[in-house]
Amino acid sequence: MGKTCSGKNAIVSELVKRGWTQIITYTSRPKRRGEKNGREYWYISEEDFSNKIKSGYFAEWKSYDVNGKIWYYGSPVEEIIEASIDDKNNVIILTPKGVEDVLKILKAYISDAHINIIYLYANRSTILKRLKSRRDKNDSVERRMKADDIDFANAITLANKIVYNNDSDSIISVADKIVSYSQ
Repeated sequence: MGKTCSGKNAIVSELVKRGWTQIITYTSRPKRRGEKNGREYWYISEEDFSNKIKSGYFAEWKSYDVNGKIWYYGSPVEEIIEASIDDKNNVIILTPKGVEDVLKILKAYISDAHINIIYLYANRSTILKRLKSRRDKNDSVERRMKADDIDFANAITLANKIVYNNDSDSIISVADKIVSYSQ
């Protein structure tokens, strides 16, 4: 887990290059330039997402109001359970609330599941610099940072490890730390 622009996607990409399996989550937000369905997310309509919520498809989900439009994000129960019983290194990006929800699901199904929760931490100035380099509008920057302040208030208490990813840290060295913590 990590706040916006903490480098989650870059780190996950590096871990996948090393043979890890990414659990692809779902979203109703529009694709950004360069994103592909099934790589970053499974992109589905708001209606499809709502139907999946009602059917209990997600282990966790969250919605964000983005300028009057609701964007949903969620993780499929079945894939979470399957990933926690196989012998592979799996990785999924979650919010702290998502971590809590997934842990509840796993405890209900698998009492001895091994979960390594890593908080990918970037300081505020690094996040701000990265957000502005994405050319996000200022209202989007403020909205995302305020939401993260609320969403990540208890992140440190959930994490087994904290890994720093500021401007001076390389993706390779951060991934190396995550791999070493996961052995």
